[in-house]
Amino acid sequence: MAAPALSPTETTTGDDIILRAEQVTKIYPGTVALDQVDFNVYRGKVNVLVGENGAGKSTLIKVLTGAHLPNRGTILVDGVEYLHMTAALSKRLGIGVVYQENLLVPWMNVVENIFVGQEMSRFGVMRHRDEVRRAQELLEKLGLRMKLNQMVANMSVSDQQFLKIIKAISMEPRILIMDEPTSMFNAADAGKVLDLVRRISRQGVGVIYISHFLKEVKQIADRITVIRDGKSIRTYDNGGGKVDLDQVVSDMVGRS
Repeated sequence: MAAPALSPTETTTGDDIILRAEQVTKIYPGTVALDQVDFNVYRGKVNVLVGENGAGKSTLIKVLTGAHLPNRGTILVDGVEYLHMTAALSKRLGIGVVYQENLLVPWMNVVENIFVGQEMSRFGVMRHRDEVRRAQELLEKLGLRMKLNQMVANMSVSDQQFLKIIKAISMEPRILIMDEPTSMFNAADAGKVLDLVRRISRQGVGVIYISHFLKEVKQIADRITVIRDGKSIRTYDNGGGKVDLDQVVSDMVGRS
């Protein structure tokens, strides 16, 4: 049986919805990047965005994080309406991002990278022991192992990706955006990322997960929203992994 499709203009309300984007439109000169997009983020769920390259996924994320201002539409967080986000407001509301780009500092170690820009201090004195203790707590919370004194330049690509996730979680986000987190991984390491995403969502974080790997999407998603040509086409309930991937692909490309 195919997974039930939900209306792209779904009006479900409730405590489980942390963020709601309504009729969000972003226009660049000669291009409508987002055309009245609707998208909900549920607490403790993996909310997946899929679409072809250029469909509007990255633009929507930039609007949600304040990097771009929408031309129209509203964003509601905990029921409070915002005409647009800013980087500071997004951070204050608990929206974290794990980008594809490597923003780590190669000549710093694991602990230093986690806390750079948010160093622990008291009366102007750095509290390195507290940072080490907190870093170890984060590793245990996420079920990861990592040498805290290892320099990022000497780490594998997969461990660097895990470190980016740890850094994002250290800020205690309520919503975590993960942009193609497994794109550079082999199958074994990709599986570890999926396990980590499940662990994060079970801790009550609403995950926005972007991926081109549809088998992976079916495995990890609670809900799947398809975007095509800047429009939100359909949202599927993927409870139990029952979504029909052929239908999802049809929605993505606009034909069978």
